Amino acid sequence: MNLGNPRPDTAERKAALEFNRLIEQSSLGAEGAKLLRERPEQPDVGAAASTSPATIPPELADRFRLVRELPAGGESDMLVVTDATGTELVLKLYRAGILPSPDTWAVLHTIDSPHVTRLVDWGDAGGRAFEVMEYVGIDTLCDLIEDTSRDNLGFDTIAEIVRQIAAGLNALHGARVIHRDLKPTNILVRSWSPLELALADFGLSRYLENATVFSAAGHTIAYTAPETFAGHVSPARDWWSLGMIVREMATGEPPFRGLSTEVVMLTLASRAIDCLKVADPRLRLLCRGLLTRNPTALNFPEF
Repeated sequence: MNLGNPRPDTAERKAALEFNRLIEQSSLGAEGAKLLRERPEQPDVGAAASTSPATIPPELADRFRLVRELPAGGESDMLVVTDATGTELVLKLYRAGILPSPDTWAVLHTIDSPHVTRLVDWGDAGGRAFEVMEYVGIDTLCDLIEDTSRDNLGFDTIAEIVRQIAAGLNALHGARVIHRDLKPTNILVRSWSPLELALADFGLSRYLENATVFSAAGHTIAYTAPETFAGHVSPARDWWSLGMIVREMATGEPPFRGLSTEVVMLTLASRAIDCLKVADPRLRLLCRGLLTRNPTALNFPEF
């Protein structure tokens, strides 16, 4: 008897069982696999982005004047505004229901580093959380990497970029703040010559009272550390992201380009990141060190 092809749902169940088996055998272990399977569905906040022009809420209209609107993200509207002194700032208006950590805002406000964008003010206006940041510009490290009119990034340039990102991370971690979403588009270019960078976009950042906590995952998956899927939050998470950025700069290849979310998650959970394509042995060694799979093996200072 010809039974034909197996039922699609049977094939899907087999694939799911194999996925779970590999996850449980990975660095996450059975408990991490359980958390990964039970992770809540992430809302498509991008679909909720408003198509109408953003405006300054009435509660802030007497403090700021609209200059122009920046491209909107999935979680917020971004406006360039001026204050009473004429200083240009960025007003970030989070979408209804999105509330960054007030503790994180309070600590970010105290950080004074040229490699961290300065938080000027924060609060709630018209039912939407907002933050006011210094205006650095719209160019990002992603633009530098993708700009084909420039020569390939050499060792000296990459080393300087790493130095500045590390300085920004040290400033954050020194204040017990984890960025949680470090990637090239969240690293702004203050100046092209000399090159000066600043970390930005702290909507997913987390203030930690302890060195390591467990939290619902918020991340850009291609740059996230494997332990993120089990809710693990520590400074090691940001350093892993830096390792992925270094690898991208050294090879010219964005991580996991073209792969589905499920494949990326499985790869991160079960395999080491291939650094063989990093030609410079110094950068290859740096990548391997930053992309250490077990965060407890990394000798970071405790909070």
